[in-house]
Amino acid sequence: MRSVGAEPPAAAATGPALEPLTLADERARLASGWDLAHLLRWPPDTFAFTATALADSGAYRCVVNPPAGRVWPPVADDTTGWLAGLRREAEVWASAADGGGALPESLVRLHGSLAAAADVPLVELDRPERWQTLADLLYLHAFADEACAGVGIHRETPFQRRAGELLAATGSLSRLPRDRARVLPKLRPPASGITLRSLSHHLALDRSEVDARWVVAPPTGLASRPGDRLTLLLIPHPRVIRASDFVPVAGPLANMDESRYGFYEFDPQEPFDAEGALDLVARARRHVGDVDLVVLPEGALEEGEVGPLQRLLVEAGVPFLIAGVRQAAPRIGSFAGNYAHFGAGDWQAPPQHKHHRWCLDASQVHQYHLGAALDPRRHWWEAIGVPRRSLTFVTVSEGLTICPLVCEDLARPDPVTDVVRSIAPTLVVGLLLDGPQLAARWPARYASVLADDPGCSVLTLTALGMAQRSQPPGHGPSRAIALWKDPHRGLQQIIVAEGASGVALTAHARMVQVPSADGRAGKEVAELVLSGIEQIE
Repeated sequence: MRSVGAEPPAAAATGPALEPLTLADERARLASGWDLAHLLRWPPDTFAFTATALADSGAYRCVVNPPAGRVWPPVADDTTGWLAGLRREAEVWASAADGGGALPESLVRLHGSLAAAADVPLVELDRPERWQTLADLLYLHAFADEACAGVGIHRETPFQRRAGELLAATGSLSRLPRDRARVLPKLRPPASGITLRSLSHHLALDRSEVDARWVVAPPTGLASRPGDRLTLLLIPHPRVIRASDFVPVAGPLANMDESRYGFYEFDPQEPFDAEGALDLVARARRHVGDVDLVVLPEGALEEGEVGPLQRLLVEAGVPFLIAGVRQAAPRIGSFAGNYAHFGAGDWQAPPQHKHHRWCLDASQVHQYHLGAALDPRRHWWEAIGVPRRSLTFVTVSEGLTICPLVCEDLARPDPVTDVVRSIAPTLVVGLLLDGPQLAARWPARYASVLADDPGCSVLTLTALGMAQRSQPPGHGPSRAIALWKDPHRGLQQIIVAEGASGVALTAHARMVQVPSADGRAGKEVAELVLSGIEQIE
């Protein structure tokens, strides 16, 4: 009798030989029962096929490193001729998409050549003898991307409207099942490096567990000045946090050693003053003009406070609110909620829940001086649920798409950060319950990742009370409540002055044109650059 853990016989270990995956296998995995012609009727479906084939083969890198004797792009008479022709035919394809119209001639040719190459193994796509097949895939990938220019943001053409409706209904621009692949709008490619993300301007492939919710906010004054300026009012509530605001609670997990671990809830005693916030808005307006967005840190509001505050802000002329919200546990022994609210008037985006519980270990209990409430001999987990991973992207104007995140989701990159990097929103807003926002601490490191690749601007904001509670040995209290990192001016630390109750930030758009790695220049997109910091007393 073979002992447990012993090596199995060689024949059993190897099993029957497996054939490498082919282009036909890739298509069947995505769209079982569909033929290639069906995929080519709808450009986002085509993009899903080309993107998965290029990603799974790794052959996308050949746009910057073709095999010996081969060239990219497929130059005809000059280096721009292929792109001009591609864009002309992309408009024809978008007009004909799934509507029965005649497809462009080049698409018909690509259908024939790739159908004939159905049995080509993915692992062979980067070989010199397979170059024509790979070049056709790369061309078709760029073709589908160009056909989808503006999808998710504009609703000007029938195709853009249909694609937007599909995105709102299913969370994907593609008709494929969401468990196979999702195709999402995209703002820009990265400026350096070579990944699959480097090959598209308008579309992103997502095969993660994350549900991406892309919503378009109702029209506001921002729409009339697309992306040229954004003014944010940061209110670092609570200003005072006590040790007793961290409350030990019973946890519902039976598999947790209660001698080593416990659960806590954050329940601040300092009430939120909505009228004081309105007064702060009025004071800010005298300093900086119109305020577009009020931002409050993680856990700053109770759920019932959100709606009344948002209505008051709209009456005061502030269109948008992003706020961290505490959602009470439905019953004793169950988990509470922690999410970012993004709303305007009576409208609100889907809540952006926090996906990782904060765990306070002994060093953090000491750092935040919480020993009066939390025993430092135990690890204390935040008593919140862990819902299905999701990300919310809100387009508020043609040049501005914002993604809110809650604390740990900025610190723990997988799985959400890969989706953020694929889509490249204009601004990422991280709501934190954290110590001072200093250049040497973790928020600056993770903000730098997104600012460097793909080129997002990143704002992090914590509560003043938490920044001041954080006093490691040798450090005094700090009033650094926020960080801003953008790809142009870099990292800027934001301090709320003594006597000030908030800080107003002004960011202006810097238009940039980032080429994709396959040689397409793309349209100009906005980078938000911080241009003003005003203390609001």
